[in-house]
Amino acid sequence: ATGHRMAVCTNKPQAPSETILRELGLMHFFDAVVGGDRLAVRKPDPGHLLETLSLMDAGSTRAIMIGDSYNDVVSARKAGMASASVYNKTRVLPKSDETVEGQFGSAM
Repeated sequence: ATGHRMAVCTNKPQAPSETILRELGLMHFFDAVVGGDRLAVRKPDPGHLLETLSLMDAGSTRAIMIGDSYNDVVSARKAGMASASVYNKTRVLPKSDETVEGQFGSAM
């Protein structure tokens, strides 16, 4: 991600999301972390993504949402963002701009 700014926009609660990122040594990679309990709206409401971008002084036309859920793809579409899906065969997702398929573990 060299040269690209990144943020975490998750429906999971703020505090445990930050704890996991810190304990995995990943927090310094992200300019913003916005948990599902930080705002009045959550994905798939586009306001969750748009507020995350606002915290970074970034716009949706130069951003991409990389997600693993239906809500991720839908919220990106509603926010006017490109999207990429990471999924395995146990999830059904709407079509995103790009798709990566495989078996991935979860930190949460």
